[in-house]
Amino acid sequence: MTRKRKPVRIAAGRACGILLETNRLPSRCGFGTFGEGASHWIDFLHEAGQRYWQVPGLPAVQQGEGESLSCFAINTQIIDLDVLVKDGLLSAADLKKSGLGGTEKLSKAELERGRRVCLKKAFESFTPDGEYMRYCGQTSDWLTDYALFLLIKNDQKGAPFWQWPSDLRLRKKESLDAYKKEHRNEILYCFFEQYIARKQWDALKAYANSKGIYIIGGLPFYTGLDSADVWAAPEMFQIDGSFKPGALPAIPPVPPAKDGHVLKNPLYQWNTMLKSHFLWWRRRFMDSLQQFDIVYIDWLREIESSYVVPAGSQSAKKGRYVKGPGAEFTTAIHKAFPSAKVIADLSGCDTAQAKTLLGLSGFTGTQVVQNSFDSAYTCAGMPYNYEYDAVVYTSLDGSGAGAWPSRVSAADKLSAAAYCAVSKQNGWSAAFARAALTSAPDTAIVPMSDYLDFDEEGGVERKSGAKSASAGQLTVKVLNTKLADKIRNLAQISGRLAQK
Repeated sequence: MTRKRKPVRIAAGRACGILLETNRLPSRCGFGTFGEGASHWIDFLHEAGQRYWQVPGLPAVQQGEGESLSCFAINTQIIDLDVLVKDGLLSAADLKKSGLGGTEKLSKAELERGRRVCLKKAFESFTPDGEYMRYCGQTSDWLTDYALFLLIKNDQKGAPFWQWPSDLRLRKKESLDAYKKEHRNEILYCFFEQYIARKQWDALKAYANSKGIYIIGGLPFYTGLDSADVWAAPEMFQIDGSFKPGALPAIPPVPPAKDGHVLKNPLYQWNTMLKSHFLWWRRRFMDSLQQFDIVYIDWLREIESSYVVPAGSQSAKKGRYVKGPGAEFTTAIHKAFPSAKVIADLSGCDTAQAKTLLGLSGFTGTQVVQNSFDSAYTCAGMPYNYEYDAVVYTSLDGSGAGAWPSRVSAADKLSAAAYCAVSKQNGWSAAFARAALTSAPDTAIVPMSDYLDFDEEGGVERKSGAKSASAGQLTVKVLNTKLADKIRNLAQISGRLAQK
């Protein structure tokens, strides 16, 4: 029988951090990149007395919401071209020639076209070295398959892989070998892009660690049905000989979402994965533990049991729970990475079985302040009952607290306002942030959106779905000393200040 494991402690003492998506990092490209603006963000966290930066994960290559083309590949949009200039792979003249060297605002299409030109130029200037060769060796279990998948998909005009010619669809060795030979340079270009993206991230993480900032990163659960993962190992997924699923994962109906939500991702074939002691998953954890200091997962509930519906269902009303691998999975991960720091969110899940699995896993649980005052979350305790070894959040979606009051009942709103002392001077974002920071858990994480709302809210609630000034990409100007001091003061009065 598996015994309860004590979680690996996230923080040695009280500390706090900020949740911010990488696509919101400052840059002049219209989307976040791992360049000078990202380094400025790290400096801001350091100045604000923070110890952690949480990201939902490194941006994936997607063709639809939640449908990644690979569980391992990084979206190369995050590559910073100015860093490539510093590395000698591009020149300022190259940027100017591609239309990216000026200050004028470009359309998305112009940006993408200019970036493609620059990255091709950088590839031509690149000479493989030992670091590159080590990267290719360490990623050989997925990188070649991913490059082939992208190239063949492009040749097939974007068709899903089950519509490809049978020799490519079924991965006939002779056909793939011939394709590799014919498209060798394009495959090497894909390798180069992934290598540069990872190199820039690793450099940013090293800079963060040198400033005493540690990174919490999300590990997504599902991959897309039309993905390199499924094409390369269809036996790992619940699909038939035509690569079609018989059932799909879903989010059960919970008010106000009366129909729930049906996902398009394939379910895992757990019995097959068990035979290799979850080798595929151990590789994913290893990759995440190399990318981040701490791994965050929000799918432990699915490891205990998943809610599934028949394929083709228009709603999630007629679903059922199917048992997952449970403790066999968490034991395999613990044996492979006994000292790994893993945060597992179970907010919104009130089953005794899932809570038991959390206790057996050795993972650290979470508490969410907003859920404590939302009657839809029957399992959420009040902030004064939070355990010290949990990680507390104001919310987990990164959007901030400003719209929360419009999503709950009047009674819930009144209860939260009274407990958190909401007023014209102390708006919802500030109130929830203080409730999280002053609670018992060692580690508290607040979305950057909450801090950015402080100056604009004044006790005013936003309508659900309405955007505030806290939405969208950040600028260096916004990340100023005044805001850093305000955040630092909150960290200090709550006993969470990281020393400079």
